[in-house]
Amino acid sequence: MSRKQNNVAEVAQVAEIEQVEQTNEVVETSGTEQLITTSQEQPVEQVVEVEQPKYDVEALMSEHKTKSAVIRYLDSQGMTRGAIAKVLNIRYQHVRNTLVQPLKKKG
Repeated sequence: MSRKQNNVAEVAQVAEIEQVEQTNEVVETSGTEQLITTSQEQPVEQVVEVEQPKYDVEALMSEHKTKSAVIRYLDSQGMTRGAIAKVLNIRYQHVRNTLVQPLKKKG
């Protein structure tokens, strides 16, 4: 490379570094340059709680014959398994097993 080409290349590098310095920080360590990107914006975490409708457990138990029937009813209303377990104050596994197990045919 000729001397003129070296100068043009150095000017281009300096111009790039100046552009980078506007948004980033350039740190020189032992003759080499390292680019450290810093962000001024903090990520925003937003938790949205979906309110589940309130169910009267006593009324549901009197309306349906078994706890399994109540579980199936609440599932048909779109409640998650975890929400059903909380409403009925039972374990998640009980809800899951009830919903996975097919209904027995009356014979």
